Amino acid sequence: MLDSTLPEWVFKGQTFTVSGHVEYFDAVTGIWLPIDAPMPITIAVEDAATTTYDIGRGTADQTVNADYGHFAINSAVPGAAPSGHMTVLLQALGNEYYAPSELRVA
Repeated sequence: MLDSTLPEWVFKGQTFTVSGHVEYFDAVTGIWLPIDAPMPITIAVEDAATTTYDIGRGTADQTVNADYGHFAINSAVPGAAPSGHMTVLLQALGNEYYAPSELRVA
């Protein structure tokens, strides 16, 4: 889940922050809960030809308040990426407790 609003426009090489948190559905309680173990996160942009360009990597980890699953990753679109509308692809890569998942934001 995204906690930040993605910028409407980004210039190549311009740094911006993508923040959010990773949750899982607890079938016993019927509610979504934050993960409770660190998980690698990748952020990429995808063009109309479905070519992806990595723009950031980080970890959904424990915060100073002992809340798990949060991430804030500084990202920048590389010069090799074409100009134009892109889809942002966030991938939670999974760990020994949770399966991988992804979120696409057009």
